[in-house]
Amino acid sequence: MRFLAALALSSLIPTVALADAAVAAVDDEPTSHDAVARDAVARDVTRAPVARAANRHAPSDTGELRAVRIDAPMPAAVDDRAPVAREHAVAPAHAVASTATDDDVVAELAAHQMKRHQRALDGCLAAAHKRAPAAVGTMTLDFDVADRKVKSVHVSENGVHDPELEKCLTTTARAFTFSLATARFRWPVALQP
Repeated sequence: MRFLAALALSSLIPTVALADAAVAAVDDEPTSHDAVARDAVARDVTRAPVARAANRHAPSDTGELRAVRIDAPMPAAVDDRAPVAREHAVAPAHAVASTATDDDVVAELAAHQMKRHQRALDGCLAAAHKRAPAAVGTMTLDFDVADRKVKSVHVSENGVHDPELEKCLTTTARAFTFSLATARFRWPVALQP
């Protein structure tokens, strides 16, 4: 019982009495605006010397609206002297051994555009797998492109030996269109298990 009485008594003692005088107490109870204004005036009168003494580096007009002017930074001096020697060796610039030829550019563009058509060729390969699941090998298609269309296509190397696959690939490839006006290139097609 004595413990409960002490606990009840301690809750009645304001915590401000136990706090340090330099620490401001905060009351979170809602009050009227008049009471808040009176408390603020009373606090300013009693604590003004303490607040300024606690922070002597703050200007006297702390908390008041002041005019501010911001200047742009001044440009720094530019150092145009010779560069400083490096402590370590720097790798030489990468030198290209040869320049790209027109044939290299055409081959690169043709490969990029053939990737667009790969699904159509994969359809022929899937049909060949259904006919002969164990069939493996590669075929090479020779393309001749003119006026952005396939002028001719034929199989130059046939390691699969499947005439139906050869016919499907050439028929499908004849329908391809290209952004290249003219080109001649080879395209490998692999049949894997």
